[in-house]
Amino acid sequence: MSGFEKQYASLKNQYSSALSTAIKEPDLKKREPLVEKVLSINGQMSAAVKDFMSSLNEGTEKFDPKTLSDLTNDLIQYQKDYNEIKESNDKLQTLKIIQNTTDANLSSAEWMYNLYLFGLIALIFLVIYLVFMTPSQNIFSTMAATVSAPTVR
Repeated sequence: MSGFEKQYASLKNQYSSALSTAIKEPDLKKREPLVEKVLSINGQMSAAVKDFMSSLNEGTEKFDPKTLSDLTNDLIQYQKDYNEIKESNDKLQTLKIIQNTTDANLSSAEWMYNLYLFGLIALIFLVIYLVFMTPSQNIFSTMAATVSAPTVR
């Protein structure tokens, strides 16, 4: 799976870069080949996801159901993006919409990551606070009492 993950991450970076380049190009004639490059990379990502999902279905790879669900959603989105670009009259506007959607998804994921990270750090500080605020005399006296208590016969 790590080979697929590296390839997939590389394709996603290329896609994002090609999308940004195509959007920033002011000349319509120069933008057309860039749009074709976006479509090509989109097709490569779709093919990579399809191939990996077929290997999962054949049982040659171990998989997590969440991974399969995420890849299925990605594949649907790529196919939708491809069709929107192909059928669009205003390709620049379509590319901007796709980029904004991608950026919004990334922002949402980043926000959730930061929230979980903050929660984890808060819990760590809470545990440290509770450890240091527990009266040490009570802990040690309880431990000493249980260790040195004579057995009654």
